[in-house]
Amino acid sequence: MRPSKLTMRGFITYKDEVSIDFEKLYKKKIFLISGDTGSGKTTIFDAINYALYGVSSRGIDNLRSDFLTEDDPYTYVNLDFVVGDRSYRIERIPRQRAKKTKKAQNISNSVALFDTTQEKKLLSEKAKDTDKQIKKIIGLDQKQFSKVMLLAQGEFQEFLKASSKDKATLLGDIFKTYEYKDFENRIKDYAKEAITKAEFIDTKLEDILINNEDLKTLIDKDLILTHDFDEILARLRGKNKDLGESYKVTKERLVEKEKNLVDLYEKLNKGKSLNESIKILEEIENDLVRQRQKEASYKELRIELDLAQKASNIEIYENRLRSNTKDLEEEKTFLEKLKEDIKIKDIAFREIKEAFENKKDLEKSLEATKDKGKDLRKQIIDFNNFKQSEKAYKDLEGQRDDYNKVLKEENDLNKAKEELIKERTLVDELIFSIRDKESILRENLDRSKNNLKDLKDLYQRARDLNKLEADIKALSDSKKFLAKKEKLALKNLDQIQLNTYIDRLNESGICPVCGSYHEEKFPKYQIENYDIDDIRKNMADLTSRIEYKNDKAGEISQSLKEEFSLELLEEKIKKTSSDIEKYQENLRLLAKKIEEKKKARINLVEDIDKLSEKIEVKKQAINSLDQKLSRSKEIEATYLAQKDIFLDFDEERKNSEIEKLRDIYKKDRERLEEINKSYTKGLVEINNLSQNIANSQRQIENLEEKDRAYKGEFEEKLAQVFENYGLYKSAKENMARLSPRKDEIEGYFKNLERLLTRLDTYKDFRGKSPVDLIKIEEMIGSTQREKERLSEDIKEIYLGLSLYEKTISSVEDLEESFAANTREADDLARLSKVADGSYGKVAGREKIDFESFVLTYYFDKVLSYGNARLLTMTDNQFTMVRSSNNSDQRSKSGLDIEILDANTGKLRPVETLSGGETFLASLSLALGLSDEISASNGGIKMGTLFIDEGFGTLSKDYLVNVIKAIEKLSNENKLVGLISHVDDLKDAIDAKVLVSYDPSYGSKVEVLA
Repeated sequence: MRPSKLTMRGFITYKDEVSIDFEKLYKKKIFLISGDTGSGKTTIFDAINYALYGVSSRGIDNLRSDFLTEDDPYTYVNLDFVVGDRSYRIERIPRQRAKKTKKAQNISNSVALFDTTQEKKLLSEKAKDTDKQIKKIIGLDQKQFSKVMLLAQGEFQEFLKASSKDKATLLGDIFKTYEYKDFENRIKDYAKEAITKAEFIDTKLEDILINNEDLKTLIDKDLILTHDFDEILARLRGKNKDLGESYKVTKERLVEKEKNLVDLYEKLNKGKSLNESIKILEEIENDLVRQRQKEASYKELRIELDLAQKASNIEIYENRLRSNTKDLEEEKTFLEKLKEDIKIKDIAFREIKEAFENKKDLEKSLEATKDKGKDLRKQIIDFNNFKQSEKAYKDLEGQRDDYNKVLKEENDLNKAKEELIKERTLVDELIFSIRDKESILRENLDRSKNNLKDLKDLYQRARDLNKLEADIKALSDSKKFLAKKEKLALKNLDQIQLNTYIDRLNESGICPVCGSYHEEKFPKYQIENYDIDDIRKNMADLTSRIEYKNDKAGEISQSLKEEFSLELLEEKIKKTSSDIEKYQENLRLLAKKIEEKKKARINLVEDIDKLSEKIEVKKQAINSLDQKLSRSKEIEATYLAQKDIFLDFDEERKNSEIEKLRDIYKKDRERLEEINKSYTKGLVEINNLSQNIANSQRQIENLEEKDRAYKGEFEEKLAQVFENYGLYKSAKENMARLSPRKDEIEGYFKNLERLLTRLDTYKDFRGKSPVDLIKIEEMIGSTQREKERLSEDIKEIYLGLSLYEKTISSVEDLEESFAANTREADDLARLSKVADGSYGKVAGREKIDFESFVLTYYFDKVLSYGNARLLTMTDNQFTMVRSSNNSDQRSKSGLDIEILDANTGKLRPVETLSGGETFLASLSLALGLSDEISASNGGIKMGTLFIDEGFGTLSKDYLVNVIKAIEKLSNENKLVGLISHVDDLKDAIDAKVLVSYDPSYGSKVEVLA
């Protein structure tokens, strides 16, 4: 990946739009980004990182320049870059409040990615899709990119001195080694699961064998604890075999009892059947005697009913004859009417037929008029063509002027169209602006509605609280009143007791209290009607209600959290409602404006379309004038050839003749159509009447033939049953009397026949004696009880067999699982210790887990790449070595770095390096990481590298070595950008991007190639 051009406006320290053309720097390969501290050098990296990944390299959130107000143009970053042989452009706008189509509007994040290799082609304009495309195109995500291309200020030095744990976190993110950590955790989980399985097997075995009373006496707990599966299974199988033998013997006895029961039930059923048959025979014989007494009267009724039914059958033939005779008379009347109608039609049709036969003369006249009209119209057409030729001939010079005039008109129309298109664009921007305002209003409206809802809820709770407090006060007052009433009621009870004593005193004269005698009569106290129990019940009820309402009031008070007066809430609700109405009114006004702008846009579109149509008309006119001017000689020849022919031609007279011919032709054609129509109509009517007469005559013949046939058939049927018509009529009249009794008569004879049939069926049971069923039922009961006892024994034995078979199967499964799980648990435990580095806790052995082991592989390659750079920069003095020593066995190890100093031949910590040496080691390590990331991502070739600061810590010798090493990077076909304010670098590097900063105007750039 190589940047081509970076353009940004209003980005961090850059107020105005600036562009950096990196293509100018391609030939130099090494360039310097130079400027004072804080001038905006690193912001260039931020812009590149933001354009590609949507975040700055330093994680800055507010990307809009502080020099800008919300009324200044919006902030954006555009980056053109090349990957391989393809060119791309990405455009990003951060979230901000700025001027876009109007002043001070909210602008959302937006992005657009284009392929610009041949022509600008949009690839994506959604953030997620663009992120995927960038990852696919460049081959790196944001974290990898920042470690490969943008070596940010200070970060690669932190990486050099970071602990193994911190390095593991960073490298894990870059090389995606979390899969190995996940594998390690899964191994650990599997090991724990295997231990849990073993404990589960013990629990399961104990549940099966100890918790069952039958098995508990058979299996000792020691056998379970020692996992002696052989002895356990031997005892279970022995007991199971004994139960099997017992089951077999009991089953044979049960089968024998079931057979005895079958024989007894068969004997019982036969006895029941015999006794029932004897009883039925007696009932049949008694019923038959009763039915024989009615037989003679029902036979006479059956004969009369039979004759009546036959008469009803013959009546069908009589009714058919009468109906046919009536139809015959009606058809004869209809035929006479048809004959009268056809006579009238024949007289009217004679005149129509005569006119139809003489229509040929009229047809010839029509054809002659038509031909004459055609000839006249052709003469007029030829004359008009001549006049056009004459006009074209006379207007040839004018057409040339018209041609220039139309060209100018077309040009003016095109300019007007462009102005309308601009005006439409402005209207679109206004609509967009109004919609933004509408969106803000809707947000405010929704917020106010939610506030109103909350206020109303608060108001309702405050009202409820006030009501509850009023209710509590009222109830408390009622309770006080009842308390007073209770005292009066108690006093009243005392007075009732006193009145009792006074009654006794007045009656006997002796005081029941002191025993003294009194002659006078004492007055009694006035008694009120108080119900003390009801008063106390009401007081208890009031107490309960007060407590309940106090609880409710407490809940509401707690939910309110602070005191609210109803007046204040009403005022807030009124104000919020007013705000909502204002927002809604403003929304309606905005909607109206949008509709007005939409209508204006529609009108503009229509005007543009009309202008387009006018332009098209002008183009056609130009083409037409072109053709006319090109045919000028042909027009002149045509005019001169026809001039003498049409010299005295009277077009008006010719048109008058055509109109006269047209009237004559129209009248003759209408007359001909009327003749044809009348003839066809009359012919159809006569044919229809003739056809109807023929049909009617055939119908009469048919009805007369049916009349003779129906009459003969009726007389024949009558003679077959009755001697004369009178007997037939009498039998027919009997039908009404006998018909309701038909079912009764037929039912009698069917019942008689059924009794005789049943008598024949049961005749073999005469003289037989009934069977004693009670004795048989007693034998069945005894046998059944014996069978049930054996069945219970079978069930109990079967349950025992099922228990032992199931237990044996479960124990066998547990034995197999125990053996397999024991082996698996040992293997997984050992593998888990290896994966999590537990064996590293042994003195002298490196503590390293599976993920760290993989990371050491990548880290060794990073060090190998880095040392190739470091040896060059330090004249072969320093080499970075991965240290595996770790004093703290509880933490990760394997990614610490030590420095091998060739001057002493000893290892030393990185903390002992000077500032310049630390920069060189850090830079080498960062370059090594960049090389490894490129290699491990499918050999991605990174065409650009930026190195941010740190050169100020180097001595001149080291600086020379660094420049040499960087020159080697450029020989690898990399574009290398260094960011620094070191003067020696300014002198050593020709290509520069100079960054300056003004407190009033922000950062500026100048590219020197």
